[in-house]
Amino acid sequence: MPIGPLEFVVIAFPGGGVFRGEIAEELRKLVEHGAIRIVDLAFVRKDDGTIELMESSDLDDAEFELYSGLLGDIAGLLTPDDLVELAALAPPKSTAAVVLLEHVWAMDLQEAVARAGGRVVARERISGAVLEEVARELSIG
Repeated sequence: MPIGPLEFVVIAFPGGGVFRGEIAEELRKLVEHGAIRIVDLAFVRKDDGTIELMESSDLDDAEFELYSGLLGDIAGLLTPDDLVELAALAPPKSTAAVVLLEHVWAMDLQEAVARAGGRVVARERISGAVLEEVARELSIG
């Protein structure tokens, strides 16, 4: 089975914030529109030098309900070692969601490129910091 490009996203909530419905709702929209598929979803809590790994089933009932519809065909590719490494990206005393997603939208493009006899020779995600700088520059001019 072909798979589209994979990307992980770490969403941190400083101060140990909770996972309310805003993020789950946007992920749900993207899944329903066929833009992405959630390949894995986990949560980490980072405190003074300790990292607690949590699966979606470790969330309280209200939080779990928000994400339950997204968890249909989770592949479970993120290992505990992966999660510890990704948790290092979150600030101390925070809670983070780690989402591994497949860019389903890119499958048709990949197939069209292959049919045309081409191949993708580079692919890189532009960082959030760079995007913020561009947005600032565009709003000034």
